Amino acid sequence: MTVETTANEKLLRGVQGGGFLEKSPPGRRRQKLLLEFFLAFVFFIGALVYVHNGDLRVGLQMVLRVKVVHGDTFQLFINKGLLEVKIDASDRFREVCFLLPRNKIKDLKLNFGQKPGTVAIKSIIVKNLFSNYQLKGKRLQKLFHDKQGVNRDYIKENCYYIETAGPDHWLAPVDAFYQVVDQLQKSKVFYYLISVVLSLLFFYLLHFLDFRVFLKLLKLKPMVSGGLVFIFLAVIYFPLINRTLPLSRQSQLQEKRQLAAKPEFRWDRMFQYLKEFTPYYNDYFTFRSGLIFLNNLLKVKLFKVSPTPKVLIGKNGWLFFDNPVTQPGTVEYYRSLTPFSAQELEQWKNFLEQRNQWLAARGIHYLFIIAPNKNTIYPEFMPDHIRRVNKKSRLDQLKEYLGNHSTVPLLDIRQALIQAKTQYPVYSKTDSHWNEYGAYIAHREIIDYISRYFKEAEPLPLSRFNIKTVNRMGGDLAAMLSLHEEILRENIIRMEPSPPFSFKESREENISRYVRQLYTQCPTASLPNILMVHDSCYHRLRPFLSEKFSRILYIWDWDLNFYPEIIEREKPKLVIDEIAERFLMSNREPHGMGDL
Repeated sequence: MTVETTANEKLLRGVQGGGFLEKSPPGRRRQKLLLEFFLAFVFFIGALVYVHNGDLRVGLQMVLRVKVVHGDTFQLFINKGLLEVKIDASDRFREVCFLLPRNKIKDLKLNFGQKPGTVAIKSIIVKNLFSNYQLKGKRLQKLFHDKQGVNRDYIKENCYYIETAGPDHWLAPVDAFYQVVDQLQKSKVFYYLISVVLSLLFFYLLHFLDFRVFLKLLKLKPMVSGGLVFIFLAVIYFPLINRTLPLSRQSQLQEKRQLAAKPEFRWDRMFQYLKEFTPYYNDYFTFRSGLIFLNNLLKVKLFKVSPTPKVLIGKNGWLFFDNPVTQPGTVEYYRSLTPFSAQELEQWKNFLEQRNQWLAARGIHYLFIIAPNKNTIYPEFMPDHIRRVNKKSRLDQLKEYLGNHSTVPLLDIRQALIQAKTQYPVYSKTDSHWNEYGAYIAHREIIDYISRYFKEAEPLPLSRFNIKTVNRMGGDLAAMLSLHEEILRENIIRMEPSPPFSFKESREENISRYVRQLYTQCPTASLPNILMVHDSCYHRLRPFLSEKFSRILYIWDWDLNFYPEIIEREKPKLVIDEIAERFLMSNREPHGMGDL
């Protein structure tokens, strides 16, 4: 008993002697408290200045009170992104909630599902934590100025009813709606409250955290222990602070996918919420984009390997597109591992002849053009371990077969691009598409070909352009690696017309979920109106063609569908179908003529 008491007394004296329980004099405590208040006040003022000057936006909710007669999926297209919410059929009004992003909303379109029918809307509310904007009745009807695929809309019993024709409908709001959303997003009350909470937390840590405890436990010098404690607290609290007051700069990732949406919290579905929150957190946790950037940088620069199967790293910094995961890639096409079968060639012939004959019966010319793969024009920059197996590519086969068995006009521009690359590059090192000079060569080949139909057709002279080299961020392949901003910059060819182009273009519109259209008109052009169905290769080609034709309807459709109703309406003199060479590897059969 005596031994145990003596030990306890020694321990107590040791603790007291070490300063763990000792009390500071009143004057010193007062000075310490004033210093803590001053530091917390400085922190608070800094937070207020940051919130006041920073371009901070809050996340909004767009809540629709609707009633539908069948279950469906509502879609909200925002800045080329997509949000989806499923709704069940009900005889009562139910809430459909879309969580809007924090970035500025410039383009918004609402779709009420894939099934045709009537949707009743009681109200639409856009709100943040402290304020909201509500629309009902006639104000709802005035909200949407652009209504695509809507048979009828009307007000009944102070509800807004919309009769949709099918899946390819959408409604776009008036410009005033975007101004209201922008004002709600800029509301900083939430951030000011967070500044108060963080300042109080900072004061709490200063006042109640006794660093001498860590000093005694770790037996370290005051400077070292204080540094370790600061680092520990910074690591623990930075993700929380960064989520509310964004401090770290996010790298721009081009993931080509829809990131997980933040789930709605409800007590009656707690476990489902936790399950849905995991993919959301995995897409948005702090430093995620920075870590991905660092991983890609090390792989590309240090190990010379690509972190994504969509990008192939070639020689001298050249990048090539490849996508072997979802479809046969351009590398497989380049090696000619799987040539066309006789049956596939006959299908392509029938598919093209059917279009050509339908158009010819209406006095409309037809042209089929294939934009070559980048590695078709620049095979010298492909890695040495990737070699061709067969000499003929699928394009070689198709061209030869059509030449022997059909009169369908197929324009092959490969040789023109190969000859032109000796003067200027025709593709960018870090982009999968041709550059402006390559697009100019393609335009010249198209105009030369159709001169047999239109005698006045002459390509734009090269002398009209001021050709210069400009250093800019990398193209779409560099963006897929998230290294386009600084690491994989390159010198690109720019062609500046003098005098400037005179054509005007309309706003791009959706025909369906994956199909878009755009008009261009040129009052000084000598060639008639045409229609062009295309993929992404048309972007740099569009200015050159638009300057030559009085009117062009561009339809961006990856599946190369045929549009007889639009052709009957537009009455073009020429229809051009354009696809990238890599799509000849698609396992799909060529699209036919539908019901024609």
